[in-house]
Amino acid sequence: MIIWGSTGLTAELGSGRFYCPRCDHPDSGYQLKSVRRWFTLYFIPVFPISGHERYVECKHCRQPFDERVLDLEPPSAPRASEEEVDDVLTEMDFGASAEKTAARLEKLGVSAADTDRLIDNYTQGKVWHCDTCSSHYSNKVKDCPKCR
Repeated sequence: MIIWGSTGLTAELGSGRFYCPRCDHPDSGYQLKSVRRWFTLYFIPVFPISGHERYVECKHCRQPFDERVLDLEPPSAPRASEEEVDDVLTEMDFGASAEKTAARLEKLGVSAADTDRLIDNYTQGKVWHCDTCSSHYSNKVKDCPKCR
């Protein structure tokens, strides 16, 4: 009885960092790999039956990609206009909590550090804390809108 078949032998050619479109992570690790099919006789690779096929594999999600994925740039975060930021901050004067304002600013693409700085500058550090719902409000707001 003769046992024959084929198998793919993979070699690692290099590694680095890239934007993985599946993980949506801008700094995932990757491995550049090459696979080649071999004819096997009694499960022993005897001779190659195909050329080298190169691919990139994400170390996080293990998804294989064409090498062109290394040229992809991560999508840029949306940039908020000054007018949009001012509108969100102004809502604090009408009862929006600091927490709600921070969430809306971050949704506009403002970093967490910038969000804290903007809210602090806008309120000039004068906020009060509602003991019932634990929200923070500008001193211009006299009653907690949630707990009225």
